Amino acid sequence: FNSLMERVDESERVLLHLASHDQLTELGNRRHMMKHLQEAVELQRLRPETRTCLVIADIDRFKMINDQYGHSAGDEVLAVVAERIQTLIRADDVAARLGGDEFSVLLADAGPEHALRFCEKLNERIAQPIPYAGEFLFCTLSMGITSLDIGLDEHGALHQADQAMYQAKRLGNGRAAVFDAK
Repeated sequence: FNSLMERVDESERVLLHLASHDQLTELGNRRHMMKHLQEAVELQRLRPETRTCLVIADIDRFKMINDQYGHSAGDEVLAVVAERIQTLIRADDVAARLGGDEFSVLLADAGPEHALRFCEKLNERIAQPIPYAGEFLFCTLSMGITSLDIGLDEHGALHQADQAMYQAKRLGNGRAAVFDAK
């Protein structure tokens, strides 16, 4: 009976992990990020002095990598990008793959200046070659940053960071932009 209960407990842990994490990258998934983003919004409401930033990152020219080298190359790029993101985040930060070639990072105790420095460091890491099938693949990230402000919910924060990311893409690949309501 004890053995059976241990297997049931282990199966439950595995299912919970699968429900909240991306299988390819082992980062949290969209559901995982939304839970943490909702908690950060609530903390911001309760403690207005809290500083938290959300970064949305999109791999530049990802479709070209998939088209030229195949989806297994694209999967390798996604896994390496996730690994490089994980090397830069702190214990209280949260990283997730939102879907496709889009990632997010919730930076705890960070204002836009810290978030911009994080994005610069991340793009330096991402720009390093990715070995694949005897060749090297190269990519950069376009990133959008928004600060969690009182009155902003998790969907609004995602929308603002997404708008900033598209602004960064318009400025050219490998850049970051901070959301500006103007």
